[in-house]
Amino acid sequence: MSLGAFTRRWSGEPDPFGADPPNAVLSILGEDRAKDFVLELTRIASESHSVTFGFRVLQGTPPKGSFGPASLFVDCTGMITPCSTN
Repeated sequence: MSLGAFTRRWSGEPDPFGADPPNAVLSILGEDRAKDFVLELTRIASESHSVTFGFRVLQGTPPKGSFGPASLFVDCTGMITPCSTN
């Protein structure tokens, strides 16, 4: 899914981060394995080729500052318009 399509799905609802904000797992690749952190996403903003989420940490202690390769897995099951196009 393109970045534009993804962010439109979030901004197309009246309040996508309102009563039931989506959860996500931030998985940061470490030297020997990935470290996972559970987050609650609180807002979204996008500019040309990037997206930024506000978040609250639910589990774990993510590193402060910058870090190496990572993936963000978003749980979209509660959204009116699901993330998946399938």
